[in-house]
Amino acid sequence: MNILMVNERIAKRTGTEIVARDMSLGLAARGNSIAILTAERGDLADEIEAAGVDVHTDPATVSFTPDIIHFNDLALAERTTKAFADTPAMLQWHRFVERDFSIDGTRITSVVGVSRRIVEKISSYTGIETDGVFNNYVDLTRFEPRRHPLPDKPRKWLLVGQQKRGYTLLAKLAAVALSKGVILHTAGPRYFSRVDNLPQTCAKYDLVFASGRCALEAACAGAGVVVTDFNGVGGFLDGSNVSWFYNGNFSFRSFKAPVSARALNQAIADYRPEGAAETTRWLRENADLQVGIGRLLEIYERARHRSEPPRVPALIS
Repeated sequence: MNILMVNERIAKRTGTEIVARDMSLGLAARGNSIAILTAERGDLADEIEAAGVDVHTDPATVSFTPDIIHFNDLALAERTTKAFADTPAMLQWHRFVERDFSIDGTRITSVVGVSRRIVEKISSYTGIETDGVFNNYVDLTRFEPRRHPLPDKPRKWLLVGQQKRGYTLLAKLAAVALSKGVILHTAGPRYFSRVDNLPQTCAKYDLVFASGRCALEAACAGAGVVVTDFNGVGGFLDGSNVSWFYNGNFSFRSFKAPVSARALNQAIADYRPEGAAETTRWLRENADLQVGIGRLLEIYERARHRSEPPRVPALIS
């Protein structure tokens, strides 16, 4: 299959950029012809091309006519649709859903979201019947998981921050860490500490504080994880709640309390090495990139055989 992956940027290793990299290389490994189209390229684009997938900034330079287009956002949707007017497309939505969300003017015939909240909002605002939650997946071959069991008490803490409003969380968590005699380390562009391989970094820590894809990667690497960001505190990941958090993309709706020392202390008190190990096992089985690629190919086939996305059935009064 000829597949064109479209992402606004392939430069800074944000969530959608990692999705575009991993899915494209994984699809190529299964014998598909893949290209990526972006408006901004950087070091990550060079890395992807070195691995065998071309990255373009102009649709005219793509060497094939795609059978399916995979949008990770809508920034280039109009331009791409004009260039490949006869090609159906699939949209994987990762972001907050605005009330004016629309796919009008595109040939998108399938829409998925990375969380329950996203797919519910898209259906509510547009009347589109989505193809449901398409979770984030992790390329487990890119890092070595933690080699030693987690300690009874977590002594090495890492806060991962991507959000612009993460400094209140940093201040409160640093105070909690100080009260427990722990040094808090940070990673992420908002804390001026970028890392090239986040899960490999997380594998070195006992307890990681993160949300979204960062929480997923940390847990896959074998760290204990508290799901949190500037929006609030979700709690400690264990075998009893990991599926629920995963289908919520470890994000906003998963948070139980605002950010506070009390909420953070409670989540830390819930730390259990065996619970973290259960979480890691479950995610490495269910969130493996190869599982995701299998699901993605099924969605592509549905998208290719539709002329438009299905509509939510009208309610009978």
